[in-house]
Amino acid sequence: MRLAIKKTKEGVKKGQTPFGACIVKNNKIVVCEHN
Repeated sequence: MRLAIKKTKEGVKKGQTPFGACIVKNNKIVVCEHN
């Protein structure tokens, strides 16, 4: 969750909407991005 929040803040700094998400499979992060 902390990583998703970090990605959200990165997106906001770039003028994007405040959305961040991470996909986790078998307890490992597959991808984590912002919109």
